[in-house]
Amino acid sequence: EETMIGILKELRDEGKTILVVHHDLSKADDYFSHLVLLNKKLVKAGPVHDILRPEVMLQAYETQLPFLKSAGGDA
Repeated sequence: EETMIGILKELRDEGKTILVVHHDLSKADDYFSHLVLLNKKLVKAGPVHDILRPEVMLQAYETQLPFLKSAGGDA
Protein backbone atom coordinates (compact mmCIF):
# COMPACT_ATOMS: atom_id res chain seq x y z
CA GLU A 1 0.00 0.00 0.00
CA GLU A 2 2.75 2.47 0.91
CA THR A 3 4.55 1.83 -2.39
CA MET A 4 1.39 2.55 -4.34
CA ILE A 5 0.69 5.70 -2.35
CA GLY A 6 4.26 6.84 -3.08
CA ILE A 7 3.65 6.42 -6.81
CA LEU A 8 0.36 8.31 -6.56
CA LYS A 9 2.07 11.17 -4.71
CA GLU A 10 4.71 11.38 -7.46
CA LEU A 11 1.96 11.63 -10.07
CA ARG A 12 0.20 14.28 -7.99
CA ASP A 13 3.43 16.27 -7.74
CA GLU A 14 3.64 16.15 -11.55
CA GLY A 15 0.27 17.91 -11.67
CA LYS A 16 -1.81 14.86 -12.52
CA THR A 17 -5.33 14.47 -11.15
CA ILE A 18 -5.76 11.12 -9.42
CA LEU A 19 -8.97 9.35 -8.48
CA VAL A 20 -8.60 6.54 -5.94
CA VAL A 21 -11.19 4.34 -4.25
CA HIS A 22 -10.00 3.71 -0.70
CA HIS A 23 -12.08 2.27 2.12
CA ASP A 24 -9.82 2.90 5.12
CA LEU A 25 -10.91 6.33 6.34
CA SER A 26 -8.44 6.16 9.22
CA LYS A 27 -5.61 6.68 6.71
CA ALA A 28 -7.35 9.20 4.48
CA ASP A 29 -5.75 12.28 6.01
CA ASP A 30 -2.30 10.69 5.59
CA TYR A 31 -2.80 9.97 1.89
CA PHE A 32 -5.27 12.39 0.35
CA SER A 33 -6.03 16.11 0.22
CA HIS A 34 -9.69 15.78 -0.80
CA LEU A 35 -12.40 13.16 -0.32
CA VAL A 36 -15.73 12.25 -1.84
CA LEU A 37 -17.76 10.44 0.81
CA LEU A 38 -20.40 8.10 -0.57
CA ASN A 39 -22.90 5.90 1.22
CA LYS A 40 -25.51 4.91 -1.38
CA LYS A 41 -25.44 8.60 -2.38
CA LEU A 42 -23.11 11.57 -2.18
CA VAL A 43 -22.78 12.58 1.46
CA LYS A 44 -20.10 15.26 1.16
CA ALA A 45 -17.08 16.20 -0.93
CA GLY A 46 -14.21 18.51 -0.14
CA PRO A 47 -10.92 18.83 1.71
CA VAL A 48 -10.13 15.96 4.07
CA HIS A 49 -10.41 18.17 7.17
CA ASP A 50 -13.98 19.07 6.17
CA ILE A 51 -15.00 15.44 5.61
CA LEU A 52 -13.33 13.64 8.54
CA ARG A 53 -15.53 15.29 11.12
CA PRO A 54 -17.76 13.50 13.62
CA GLU A 55 -20.92 15.21 12.38
CA VAL A 56 -20.24 14.14 8.78
CA MET A 57 -19.57 10.53 9.81
CA LEU A 58 -22.77 10.56 11.85
CA GLN A 59 -24.68 11.82 8.81
CA ALA A 60 -23.10 9.17 6.55
CA TYR A 61 -23.05 6.12 8.81
CA GLU A 62 -25.36 6.98 11.72
CA THR A 63 -22.50 6.31 14.14
CA GLN A 64 -19.27 7.88 15.34
CA LEU A 65 -15.99 6.45 14.14
CA PRO A 66 -13.42 5.97 16.95
CA PHE A 67 -10.38 6.86 14.82
CA LEU A 68 -11.65 10.44 14.51
CA LYS A 69 -10.41 11.03 18.05
CA SER A 70 -6.86 11.08 16.64
CA ALA A 71 -7.32 11.71 12.91
CA GLY A 72 -8.46 14.88 11.25
CA GLY A 73 -7.21 17.13 14.00
CA ASP A 74 -10.01 18.60 16.08
CA ALA A 75 -12.46 15.74 16.54
